[in-house]
Amino acid sequence: MNTGGVAGKEALLSNIDAAISLAEQIKSTYGPNGRDKLICSKDGNITITNDGATLLKLLEPKHPISQLLVKLSRTQDDEIGDGTTGVVLLAAALLKEARDLINLGYHVQTIIQGYKKALNLAIKHLDEIKQPLPDDENLRNHILNKIIQVPLNSKLLSHDREFFTKIIVQAVNKLKHSDQDCIQILPIQGGSFSDSYLIDGIVFKRTFSYAGFEQQQKRIKNAKILLLNHEIELKHQKEFAHLNISGPSQYKSFVDAEWNLVTRKLDQIYATNCDLVLNVQPIGDLATQHFVQNNITNLSRIPLQLMTTIKQTVGGTIYSTLEHLNEKKCHLGFCSLFQNVTIGDDRYCILSGCDDSSKMTLILRGPSEELLSEAHRSVHDAICIMSTVMSNPFYIIGGGATEMSVNSRINHYVNNQDVTSERSHSVHSCMKAFGRALQHIVITLCENAGMNIAEVFGELESIHQDHNQNWFYGVDVLNGCAGDLKQNSVYEPVNVKKNALMCACEAACLILSIDYVVKMPQEETEKEKGARVAKQYQEQKIAQNKWKREVMSQRKELA
Repeated sequence: MNTGGVAGKEALLSNIDAAISLAEQIKSTYGPNGRDKLICSKDGNITITNDGATLLKLLEPKHPISQLLVKLSRTQDDEIGDGTTGVVLLAAALLKEARDLINLGYHVQTIIQGYKKALNLAIKHLDEIKQPLPDDENLRNHILNKIIQVPLNSKLLSHDREFFTKIIVQAVNKLKHSDQDCIQILPIQGGSFSDSYLIDGIVFKRTFSYAGFEQQQKRIKNAKILLLNHEIELKHQKEFAHLNISGPSQYKSFVDAEWNLVTRKLDQIYATNCDLVLNVQPIGDLATQHFVQNNITNLSRIPLQLMTTIKQTVGGTIYSTLEHLNEKKCHLGFCSLFQNVTIGDDRYCILSGCDDSSKMTLILRGPSEELLSEAHRSVHDAICIMSTVMSNPFYIIGGGATEMSVNSRINHYVNNQDVTSERSHSVHSCMKAFGRALQHIVITLCENAGMNIAEVFGELESIHQDHNQNWFYGVDVLNGCAGDLKQNSVYEPVNVKKNALMCACEAACLILSIDYVVKMPQEETEKEKGARVAKQYQEQKIAQNKWKREVMSQRKELA
């Protein structure tokens, strides 16, 4: 049965071409001199970015191999936070080299074997040249600053990189651990990027409040915080509820019971001696006004996920009932300062100076929504890089120096091996192709920086002939030449490079192992089904009218 699939070499080359085509679309965004892309979505939303993962997501490629590379980029983004463009470019370069080998008659399995052997050698070489973060605090912070500036250099915030680098290092040093989720980024439109600032605590938009909230305190020092998931307002009867009342006294007793229910809850809250009440469920206007009289501030309708984050930040327990609640038994949260402030056009609540703070918030300001979104991505990438290097405190030299050094190491290994068979010779040729693919990344850096590629690349090849010497020479984009990037402090975490090499190699080998592609027809949407039925109905109508005309014509002829 013919399924309409593509098989053999035709399928393989088609897949490789799709990967190379996708890489060409994002190639110009790579490196510190990478260009931005403007993408207008179907619904008219405009995005200006040079972030690889964002670009690939917005491009929505149709080819299945292109979609695979989009997922590859997303994996790099989720695990590391940077190198999303580089990993796709490297995978495409490996496939491009593989295409040349296939056209020369090399078997796919030989190429895969050579690539995997070269990958193992590359990872081993990275472990040999990686440098540990120094113990000296000043030198350590200097290196961390330079590492964080790598993702900021190629993005919108390049002019403010020193400012944001200082903020991010300060945040991570305060937290004393490497979980990037503990640094919240809150983008608020208005002002300039340099108006951004860091808060030791959590910030969230003020939730809906009932009448009386404006009279409550907007600033509380050493706030004792009661966390609730319990409704505090007059209970309204549900739909179709029935109440039999025989006289005014019974009605009064019913109303009094409702009020007593609320006031009893309020008395239980007062017994905790809290200053601030945060509730997942509603706090009605009656309770809000009573809180004003007792110098208690309240916020209600807080999303449960946000409440959980608040609990992790301020401590305490989220209570679902108020029974037997008092100051001795109640586990309250604490923050040294609660503020209700205006930032931009909205009101925000700030809980700062907590006992065991595990959260920091970066208030990110920016002139427009589009620029703010790109700045958010840039800062997020920088935080992820910081988290990566803190979890594995080793770094390598960036700027293409590591790629050139790995290529030199592979060539040195291959040239010093005794070739015992034709198979071994073929595998060694494929290993060299892996090294050449790494050189494509260096060439792209030169190209995007507007350098003389032949001159700079030729000089780097000459410098890296000895793989044990000068491994820190790479593309000096500031001076437009080959330079000592260790002296210029161009660093990146070793984990970023390792993950990119492994992901790109695995993706390339996976694509090379595919020899048959079948694209199943997509399921018909309701809109498409409606259009098809309408078309069939129209065609049926035309056929009926044609038949009627023919019948009428025949009758006239018979008459």
